[in-house]
Amino acid sequence: MSGIKDYSTTPASNTALFPEGMAPSAVNDGMRQVQADIRSWYNDAQWVVYGDGDGAFATAYVSPTAFSVTGVDVTATYHAGRRVRASGPLTGTIVGTIQSAVFATNTTVNVTWDSGALQNEPLTISIGILSATSTAIPPAGTGGPGAVQLATQAETEAGASAAKAVTPAGLAPALMTWTNRHVFQSSDSGAAEVVAIDLDRASTTPAANDLLMALRWKMRDAGGGSDFAAKLVAKLLDPTAGSGDAELHLATLVAGTLAARLILGNGLYTPNAVGGDKGADTINALDVYARGNPLGYQSMTIQSGATYQLVQNDLNTIIKLTNGSGCTVTLPSAAAVGPGWRVNLWNASGGDVTVQRSGADPIDGGASAVKVQSAGGRNFMKWWTDGTGWYSSTRKSFGTYQNYADGTVFTFAHGLGAIPRKIVVWIKNQTTGEQGWSPGDEVIMQAADTPGTGAGVAPWAYSDATNVSVITPLQARVLNKTTGNSGALTAARWQVSAYAEY
Repeated sequence: MSGIKDYSTTPASNTALFPEGMAPSAVNDGMRQVQADIRSWYNDAQWVVYGDGDGAFATAYVSPTAFSVTGVDVTATYHAGRRVRASGPLTGTIVGTIQSAVFATNTTVNVTWDSGALQNEPLTISIGILSATSTAIPPAGTGGPGAVQLATQAETEAGASAAKAVTPAGLAPALMTWTNRHVFQSSDSGAAEVVAIDLDRASTTPAANDLLMALRWKMRDAGGGSDFAAKLVAKLLDPTAGSGDAELHLATLVAGTLAARLILGNGLYTPNAVGGDKGADTINALDVYARGNPLGYQSMTIQSGATYQLVQNDLNTIIKLTNGSGCTVTLPSAAAVGPGWRVNLWNASGGDVTVQRSGADPIDGGASAVKVQSAGGRNFMKWWTDGTGWYSSTRKSFGTYQNYADGTVFTFAHGLGAIPRKIVVWIKNQTTGEQGWSPGDEVIMQAADTPGTGAGVAPWAYSDATNVSVITPLQARVLNKTTGNSGALTAARWQVSAYAEY
């Protein structure tokens, strides 16, 4: 059926209705036909049977998704994105969107149909009155309404086109993968918090120990598989309205297993810590380490050499020294290890242990080297620094026993590096018992009875930074072990020594 679609854009070519020399009575019929053609188009004005845009044309079936316009290049009109309608007895009326148009002798137009497909039959092809390019409808903007183009899900996720609108389906797929960085930003200048994300598990039956919504970090392993490397999830402890409790679990992947490693509730604790959550402002863990060493208890290392250099990782440890001839221990630099660094030295060797400083670091304010203790396997000393110098717990020294003699000055090297603040004189019965004492008995030497002319007085002791000196009385006496009576001390039966402490 002819109509506007067959009109030419060249006036002289429109001769079908108004040929030259026509009878006047036929003019009326021609105008009535023009009016009918205009009304027919107007009744369906959103679609135009364009053809080739100028008079008679021919279209043909190519495939279920393509048709052609014969002998003319109309790719500019049948452009991608423009809507198109096809009608035919078998095809019915179907609507779709042009995907591409290519000219080679004929213009072939490829279409994605909303539903249905073309059948191989004569077809009536109409295009949407609105072009997909340079459209007459203004674009959407903040200043007024207009046309928008909807984004695909991939474009929505990647943020690839700011000119396209987002569909609800694009925002809420079953699984959304964002391939670009997302920024949550607020221009709120107030002091109150601005919530960026709410994870809402809207359960209608909340119960204690429910796990709530989680954040998970996914990775690819060396075998090409997927694993979850970490997870952050909240756990509901008590759903009671107004007094509920919850805690936050941090899980990490260790040896192929994703499990909770740290839990934040009222306090902070680890999953296997005895007693769990110990309350506000507390941390509970099986072990706490500082610089590689546990603080909950002290680890111990054994050093059997004649020398040992303390290092940073000896922090908070016990160093057991077992060399048969003793050991010289060198402290680390106080500035290098820093304030609060501490270590414990245990002399379990067969000789004395000397502790010497590093560089010019002072020891207890002045010493450069200190003998920790005499051998014996029970001697223990603590050391710590303020980052400038070194300080120790009580230094102890017990001199080697010497054969006793009255009225004699005995000298014992103490090696404490300072003048002792405490000295105790000891005597030891060595061969034959006396006054109830047996060989091997050790006694603190004191006055045995009322002092006379050099008889029975207590020994005197004095010291410098190197030696302890002990002065024995002219006539020493010893108390009886059981009766309290006193008798003269037989020198050949006793030995004397001095204990010094700083």
